[in-house]
Amino acid sequence: MESLSYPMQADTGLAAKESWVYGGGRDKEEVYPSYTAARQASRDAHMNAASTWNAPQMSAWADCGGYVATVVKNMVDPHFPWLLTNRQRQYLEDPTNGWTKVGDTHDYRPSDYQPGDVMVGSGHIMFWVGDWQGRSEVVNDASLSFDETTRSGKMPGFRIAALTPGISKETGKPAMVDGVKRHYEVYRFTKRIASPIGTTDWANRSDDIFHDGRPDIIAVTSAGSLRFYPGTGAVDALGPYTQIGSGFVNHQVITPGDFDHDGYQDIISVNNGTGAMYLHRGNGTGGFLNRVQIGSGFQTIRELTSVGDFDGDSNPDLLGITRADGRLVLWRGNGAGGWLSQQEIGSGFQNLKIASAGDFDGNGRPDIVSWNDSTGLVYLHRGNGNAGWLSRITLAQSGFANRTFQSIGDIDRDGYGDLIAIDRNTGQLIQHSGGPTGTVLGAGTPIGSGWEYMRSIS
Repeated sequence: MESLSYPMQADTGLAAKESWVYGGGRDKEEVYPSYTAARQASRDAHMNAASTWNAPQMSAWADCGGYVATVVKNMVDPHFPWLLTNRQRQYLEDPTNGWTKVGDTHDYRPSDYQPGDVMVGSGHIMFWVGDWQGRSEVVNDASLSFDETTRSGKMPGFRIAALTPGISKETGKPAMVDGVKRHYEVYRFTKRIASPIGTTDWANRSDDIFHDGRPDIIAVTSAGSLRFYPGTGAVDALGPYTQIGSGFVNHQVITPGDFDHDGYQDIISVNNGTGAMYLHRGNGTGGFLNRVQIGSGFQTIRELTSVGDFDGDSNPDLLGITRADGRLVLWRGNGAGGWLSQQEIGSGFQNLKIASAGDFDGNGRPDIVSWNDSTGLVYLHRGNGNAGWLSRITLAQSGFANRTFQSIGDIDRDGYGDLIAIDRNTGQLIQHSGGPTGTVLGAGTPIGSGWEYMRSIS
């Protein structure tokens, strides 16, 4: 646990001031950027859930769910929901999500627990550490008090003697409980799941708009309406759509994830006529703030697609193809709603379309697919995680003409990024599973119909 890039303190009470995020020079150097996004997002979630309570300043904010989710998403399971401990508990209880229950503090057996096991109780969640610097039965957590008088919070730290014998307030039975008489169930991650969209930063995931661990889809209709289809958690189903925008005729629409690192998912649009590029910042409630222009001259670019963190700097990036000569260009995001630079990273794409493939081959690096819409030839371009390529692999020699592909994360939870495709011949929406090097693109699984009227998906 000490190797994680988060400020975890050996303090049984409030962490020392210098250990708070942005409270001292050490944090500014050590804390991983995604923690800041998780902290902001968890703060907003609690404000929405308990709007009558006044939150403390961000400099003294802590939240158990936001902290545990940040670590888990970065280390083992990018599908883990960050929103509130009750959702996290439901997720852990479902064995299809890859977690196994290994204990319960009604029958407390610390020898059965391993460092990194997640302990969840009624309203609190934390990590088991075990032995640490001569101490035993140590846990690691952050906490937020809803006490109106103190409004206290403890940033991530190690706690000694967190559990003592008592009676669980939920069951009325003897158990090892915390200071407010909660017992805990203990879960362990036992199934490998692919990294989210080629990045280890959960905030950059472009496929999970609600941050609930379920891949979502945004589609643009032929009339220019913007539709949001929430993931249901099932491999073969999406929830009913909600219209979230209009006026996107003759626009390219891209979902780059949290492009400006403010904790909310954003959308980028490009007017194909004028070439203006706009950032539509998410407002955290299913809508957008006023758009801001972040680029120009993009009328010369087609097939713009989000590829997550393609260059390894923890910021979401974009790829596109020049209309004139088929060069593949990378635009490197700066993490603040703009661009660092652009660079050519490929050529020969004149007759090809492209889309993100997430981590299709399961190696932790973002990939893309390209295809010839006339012949049905499909390639996988395996990213190297540093703005370049490992190899190009043929996924299909033919059979995929008149398609629109896009990444949908690891929807079937097998450790490899997956694709969805609109078959414009039939109107079906089809899910295609990723796999290790050598995987070929099969017929896929239909998950919807009537999609021939959609101009694009992302």
